[in-house]
Amino acid sequence: MKRSICIIVIALCSGASLFAQGGMNAYNYSKTDLKGTARYMGMAGAFGALGGDISTLSQNPAGIGVYRSNEITMTLGITGISAETQTSVNIKNNLTKFAFDNIGIVGTFNTGKDLGLVSYNFGFAYNRQNSYDQTYRVQYNKLRSSVTNYIADQSFLIPEDDLGGVNVQSGDAYDIKGLPWLSILGYESLLMSPQKNPEGGYYNDSYEGLFGKNASGSGSLYVRERGHTNEYTFNFGGNVANVVYFGIGLGIMDLDYEMTSSHDENLSGTSGFVPVYEEDDDKVYNYPITSSNFSLWNHLKTEGTGFNVKLGLIARVTDYWRLGLSFHTPTYYSMSDYYLASVDNRYTYLKGNDEVLRNDVTDTPEGRYNYDLVTPWKFTASTAFVIGKKGIVSFDYEYTAYDKMSMSETDGIEMNGVNDDIATYFKAGHTFRIGGEYRITPQLSARLGYANQLSPMKVDAGDQVNIAGMAPHYTLDRGTQYYTCGLGYRFGIFYADMAYVHKNAKSDVLAFSPIVNTVNTGLTSEVATLKAKNNSFMMTLGLRF
Repeated sequence: MKRSICIIVIALCSGASLFAQGGMNAYNYSKTDLKGTARYMGMAGAFGALGGDISTLSQNPAGIGVYRSNEITMTLGITGISAETQTSVNIKNNLTKFAFDNIGIVGTFNTGKDLGLVSYNFGFAYNRQNSYDQTYRVQYNKLRSSVTNYIADQSFLIPEDDLGGVNVQSGDAYDIKGLPWLSILGYESLLMSPQKNPEGGYYNDSYEGLFGKNASGSGSLYVRERGHTNEYTFNFGGNVANVVYFGIGLGIMDLDYEMTSSHDENLSGTSGFVPVYEEDDDKVYNYPITSSNFSLWNHLKTEGTGFNVKLGLIARVTDYWRLGLSFHTPTYYSMSDYYLASVDNRYTYLKGNDEVLRNDVTDTPEGRYNYDLVTPWKFTASTAFVIGKKGIVSFDYEYTAYDKMSMSETDGIEMNGVNDDIATYFKAGHTFRIGGEYRITPQLSARLGYANQLSPMKVDAGDQVNIAGMAPHYTLDRGTQYYTCGLGYRFGIFYADMAYVHKNAKSDVLAFSPIVNTVNTGLTSEVATLKAKNNSFMMTLGLRF
């Protein structure tokens, strides 16, 4: 007989306490990508000291002060997304997505003065800040451990009566408040069982997974991510004596993220047992599980809205040299997660000399969890050189305080454990950008750029990481590089720009966190290298008048 299913009862009693986001989620929602107009992307986003481009409204708001005319612009494109995982088997997945990254308008108002405030500007822009679209699959031909052992280890010291719902059914709901969903799901689906004690019985608060000392097997991990982070920015700026340009921007953020994953394992020689009620004897017998072919399926959808403020200055030191500074406050998000999970466990157990095949499916109800997220603040320093009337070379350095991210409950109570993890797992991020433009003719320009986003991770693949929610897999960022080029053509008030961007990102994929000083021996995680290589072709069309 399968253990009594009480997940819905537990969910109604405990609510969101069973599910929470962690430090890795905060980083995922805080990252930004190289997005904007084709001119901006063709120069790898090195525009902090230049301005005069609608993308700079989301980068250095002082860029709006450089405008001397009105502008309407829009950017469209197509992106090929390639993700290759490397273990003993290499697997590649490809996607092609249409991109609508940018649209905006700037209005310029001249005062007629040569000194003081020469002009002031208002602008609105939609700029995509990040795209989450990605699919990858990892194959593990020879497992060293199992996610079931991870679940068992994470359930240490949780009384079996709580996992089985005895206290819940008797009305004592507070005893189970705060239990992790993954432990409940693992217990109910027979992915873990109570550990035997030396007296021949079973511990009440210690568990073992299916991967014992005689176990072997293979597995796979499939992950499909979708979504975006968009910014709608409202800016004001001005031009002081054609020397100093200033700007301030209010950004309204819209985040939409969706993840579906499936962790599959095919195990033989397993440990654990299934309790079966035998009507003839009116007793429950614990029959040993000998093999298991299971899938742990997860679905997560995250929605968020937030706001930030940006300040910026650009100084024209000489006719040929410019400096730029900008500061971004954190984005203050209100977030909602919608989540559900399922385990489909097809297993055999030994009843006497007979092997019995069973197939159990355990589902959670759809849950919702609300919380607040504060992303990192940013500071950018830039310099640019104008080479006669022919060329521009520009440099940006960006500092992002990833170690200052924080999460809290909607009532303002800080998630101290999660925030401590953030400080442990992350350091400040550093991004370097260089871009150049050369005017071939008065109408035609060519562009090149390079950007390097260094990883802010302080943890390695062998370090223990606290993972929230029911999906135990996670990635460790190892850095991203961009190689860009582009062309631009001007005729009259109309212009058209094109850009090509090659993005090369590397990360480690872990099926679950390795555990240090584990009660289950030999708990090491499977690690794969994920190489994401995206190729984007973008076109911007605009009017200046």
